[in-house]
Amino acid sequence: MRAALGDAPSSSAAGSVKPTVERVEVADARVVRLTGEHDLATAAEVRAALEAAAETGEPVVCDLSRAEFVDSAILAALVSADLRLRRTARRLIVVLPAAAAPTVRTVFDVSGLSAVLVIAETVAAATPPSTPSG
Repeated sequence: MRAALGDAPSSSAAGSVKPTVERVEVADARVVRLTGEHDLATAAEVRAALEAAAETGEPVVCDLSRAEFVDSAILAALVSADLRLRRTARRLIVVLPAAAAPTVRTVFDVSGLSAVLVIAETVAAATPPSTPSG
């Protein structure tokens, strides 16, 4: 089931956002959106979603605008996806807005991945413009 980009994230009974990995088709790209806290427990799911998106041949975007936390297992999945895409002359584009959770932004800055991965402010900025058919 695909979610629209404006859908609200689901919350657990404790009030924190349940970690979700959504696969969304936007324009001519595949978006993997992470919501909530992601670590080793969700890394395999994140990796699988990124691999499936890469297999389509379309641009791949990982939207972290709703992520509250990511750890080194998630960073490794992002780097792995980017390396895989580079083999086909593509890049992983990570949506990491200035207003992203401070913990997520800090992990990218401290690890140096902000300078290594392609970073975009929004999904719209990360995806190619639609091409008219006909």
